[in-house]
Amino acid sequence: MIGMLEIAPLHASDGWRLTVVVEDESAPRAVDASSSGEQSIDLNTFYREFLRPGQGTASLTAEVDGPEGEAHLARLLNAIETNSHPNGHRGRKH
Repeated sequence: MIGMLEIAPLHASDGWRLTVVVEDESAPRAVDASSSGEQSIDLNTFYREFLRPGQGTASLTAEVDGPEGEAHLARLLNAIETNSHPNGHRGRKH
């Protein structure tokens, strides 16, 4: 099973995008693996099914378009690494 999550700004002109791909060869779980095509799932299901330790191999691809895109992406990655959020929940683990 392969899960893919694309993270991008609301406006493509902001010039960045992250893509997370997780390949998991384990037995099917809550997501219906019997369908042969692509299937959309919500973010909570993606996290539960693909982003837990031991759930396969994950890769992250970052794309930027120019210095502004690079700066936006750098700020996002820093916020992710420090688990800080602009709404005042700095350091809070979910």
